Amino acid sequence: MALGGPIGLVAEGEHGPLGYAVGVADTRGHEQRLEREWWPDLRRRYPCPAGDPSGWSAGQRRIWSIHHPAVVPEEVVSRFPAHIHMNLLPEAQARRLGARQLDSWRAAARARGVGAVHAAVGASNTGGLAVWTARGFLPLMKEPQIGTARTIWCGRSL
Repeated sequence: MALGGPIGLVAEGEHGPLGYAVGVADTRGHEQRLEREWWPDLRRRYPCPAGDPSGWSAGQRRIWSIHHPAVVPEEVVSRFPAHIHMNLLPEAQARRLGARQLDSWRAAARARGVGAVHAAVGASNTGGLAVWTARGFLPLMKEPQIGTARTIWCGRSL
């Protein structure tokens, strides 16, 4: 079954965007497409930073991630092949907008034949983890610490 490209929704308010829910039905296919179509040109345009990472700017850390993209652990993607990212501005967070966006995203993913999805949450983002778990995502595993960053992978069936 062809799962297609990205699934994206933008929440708009009276004065512009309030947030988004975006993801893909096939994480491994997406990673392969990035490696084929996106990363080569970006790597040519933005050389990998050198030196002590503790002195890097946010931009240098992002450029490093282009040269060393994260790969979703096999234990996660084998059970939860789709992935989603969501962000909402603070004024949109208390209006159930995120829940409605997630429901709409899940419906679009199910229409493409997706049965399960995962999300990544920074281990220090306790509020974000609470949001995902309140919406039925179960913590699956914690990625080993890299520098000061650590990821908690959460998944749920659709």
